[in-house]
Amino acid sequence: MALDIQPLDNMGARILGLDVSRPIPDDVQDALRAAWARYGVLVFPETGRSNEEQLRLSHVFGPSQPHEMEPLIVKDERELIIVSGEQPDEVLPLVVDGQVRGGWLFWHQDESYTTNIPLGSLLRMVTPTTVDGETGFLDIARAYDELPATVRAKLDDLEAVHVLHGHKPADHRFGHKWAEVRGAKPEEWDAEFHELTEFDQVIHKMVRPHPVTGRKVLLLSPLSLLGVVGMGKAESDDLLNLIVDHVLDEKYVYIHKWRANDMVLWDNWTAMHHALGYPPTEYRLGYRTTIAGPHDYLTGRWARPEEVVP
Repeated sequence: MALDIQPLDNMGARILGLDVSRPIPDDVQDALRAAWARYGVLVFPETGRSNEEQLRLSHVFGPSQPHEMEPLIVKDERELIIVSGEQPDEVLPLVVDGQVRGGWLFWHQDESYTTNIPLGSLLRMVTPTTVDGETGFLDIARAYDELPATVRAKLDDLEAVHVLHGHKPADHRFGHKWAEVRGAKPEEWDAEFHELTEFDQVIHKMVRPHPVTGRKVLLLSPLSLLGVVGMGKAESDDLLNLIVDHVLDEKYVYIHKWRANDMVLWDNWTAMHHALGYPPTEYRLGYRTTIAGPHDYLTGRWARPEEVVP
């Protein structure tokens, strides 16, 4: 089994020549892990046609980690969660840059609202939308490397507060230059969306060594970001806006247009991702594994009462 590894624009690589319908040889597994460490995002076009094939590939990169949100877990297959399987009347309706969108989710690193973020994820698209529905992947490791040296030095000792919001646009405090977002009015799109329960706040160091490569990486996740521990609001907002605005640059971004049976693997430490959304009359269905990080490598802690950001 010979792999053809093709670098993509800005970040990631396309992997051709992989057969996941049968056990993957050890030397191919080694090559896949090396490619993941190098590129951060691996795209496997039209490669996965079943849960079994998806799990076979996912296990190359590590054991699965149960997701924190039980309602997302696929019945009878606890290693998978469902992604964007809503019916049109269940979609969270948002207006993004003037267009009504379902399935839109801002830039983030998965489960930054927990004390130990996963190492990565593998998403398989079963039913793509007929239009739109792309996913963006952003090289946050490169973006960190290209911050001014004085800013990088300042971040080394800082901690940031994160929380899982209920996905109301007004809760998102940073990154508004990327897109103008608001909730849809009933006359624009009326839907019965069940609002998420907000988790307790968690604190992560802003810069950590990658648990596999040792490379310094930035834990930012604008979707969940609230503030910097020990800073006043004005100073914290200024610093975080500076960093987020630097990171959210198109030169770091690869946009993936989904086809049926595509699988995309991303390193949750070196890549952020963003669901660009689609018309809410569209339907799509995907399944995702979550790849566990080292159990002895906690990335964060729960916020103490005096550290909670209002």
